[in-house]
Amino acid sequence: MKQGNAPVVLIDSHVHIYGCYDLSALFDGAQENFCRQANRLETRLFDSVLLLTESAGHNFFSSIRDKSESTRNEGLGHWQVFPTREACSVVLKNSSGDRIFLIAGRQIATSERIEVSAICTDHFFTEGRSLHETVSEVAETGALAVLPWGVGKWLGRRGRILANLIETHPKDVLLGDNGSRPVFWPWPRAFKLAERLGITILAGSDPLPVPSDQKRIGSFGCVLLGVLDEKEPGADLRKKLIQLDSSPKRFGRLHSVSEFLKSRLELRRSVVSLPDKSPCSAKLVETPDIETSSDDYAQRFTGCVGQYMLQVQARSLADVLVPPIGNRVLDVGGGHGQLTDQLLSRGFKVTVLASDECCRSRLARFEHHENFSFVSGNLLEMPFADRSFDCVVSVRLISHIEAREQLFSEFCRVANQTIIVDYPSWYSLNALTPVLFGLKKLIEHNTRTYHSFSGRRLDLKFAKYGFRSSARSAQFFFPMFFHRWLGVSSVLQRLERWAKVTRLTSLLGSPVILRLDRSRNR
Repeated sequence: MKQGNAPVVLIDSHVHIYGCYDLSALFDGAQENFCRQANRLETRLFDSVLLLTESAGHNFFSSIRDKSESTRNEGLGHWQVFPTREACSVVLKNSSGDRIFLIAGRQIATSERIEVSAICTDHFFTEGRSLHETVSEVAETGALAVLPWGVGKWLGRRGRILANLIETHPKDVLLGDNGSRPVFWPWPRAFKLAERLGITILAGSDPLPVPSDQKRIGSFGCVLLGVLDEKEPGADLRKKLIQLDSSPKRFGRLHSVSEFLKSRLELRRSVVSLPDKSPCSAKLVETPDIETSSDDYAQRFTGCVGQYMLQVQARSLADVLVPPIGNRVLDVGGGHGQLTDQLLSRGFKVTVLASDECCRSRLARFEHHENFSFVSGNLLEMPFADRSFDCVVSVRLISHIEAREQLFSEFCRVANQTIIVDYPSWYSLNALTPVLFGLKKLIEHNTRTYHSFSGRRLDLKFAKYGFRSSARSAQFFFPMFFHRWLGVSSVLQRLERWAKVTRLTSLLGSPVILRLDRSRNR
């Protein structure tokens, strides 16, 4: 497509900012990508637009917008931030005369585990409502609701729910494609349906939380004719998108097979340190434990297979709960209640720290126990004095936290003697997860992305705080989603017994429960 000298608007409609990104390099790279696309269109007249889709607990936009109200410009290099007449947008300008419109937006998880992006808005939305309710709430605020594609997210039951919404409310939604969709992935059925109904499909990069992916921002998107109102770019863009009678032309290309696999493997191996570079790290409250405290999540551990998994976890925890560990135990992110019975029955005084009061309900049956207490607060800034607890325990948490360095530091600060955590091991069949994640989502429905770890790297992380590993207990040889797929407890037990006898579990098992003890000289 050649535009000649006609002005165009180049839009990356699906942008995340993560703590591992360098903001100055991010905006430099995005503008370079936009310039490259403008050259291919043979035009020098273009506006660059980044549409943020920030998830719960993240508000980079607010931190960047605040820079427009001060003379300080840390972290943005030669980019300056200028306000607009609307709260949901700012203009970034550099010394070369380039400008980027940065427009706020939110990513919302529905009760069906379908993602909805509310674009061109700084409004915060309620998580965990139904897809129909979420789309209605977005519309009521004047924002645009975009349903973004993702690996495994539009399959099975969720695919049917999505199709129903598209067919019944075609004027209320847009769909989103992203550059992470591998070239071998067929054109999704939802896109075919959208084309038939005249629903707009936007394109965006959807970068992953790995440092290299910030270079992808601005490399995949869509093109609109015209210019944007510099004073109200968000409102102007909403108007332009609503008036479209077909999907805009896109630019960029999808991931090749090698790029797709490489990005997934890098995601698995990456240890992101959010506090180092995040402009809003001091305000960050990570909340993955809220989801694990829900009734929906608890259903994953019902039935014979679910109970078997919990029994194996309990045995592995017992293996490392050998004396001496003291009496005061803090369960970080333990609102799911999986450990509380076991810890109380062994005579420990247990405090559960959760990121929100909503986690309390799953632990209501323990509230009258003399050795139990519940506290809600920031997991990254725990409301406890140094060395308040003899032992800190945390399961099913660290693999879902981005600011892991800060979390580890807090573990070590409040633990007087012992830390016990579990982690998915990189040296296991979990290594196949980047390739099989779509199948995993199809089987488990409500699963989440997670990071795997090398035991050696974890040892090094905690060693700098004076903690040394003293025991490990691997739980399963076969991946847990394979267990759920097979669904037969007796078969599972025979397979896992064989793996344990042959030492495959100890060598290649996952998840692993790790115990660390404070060095005597610390």
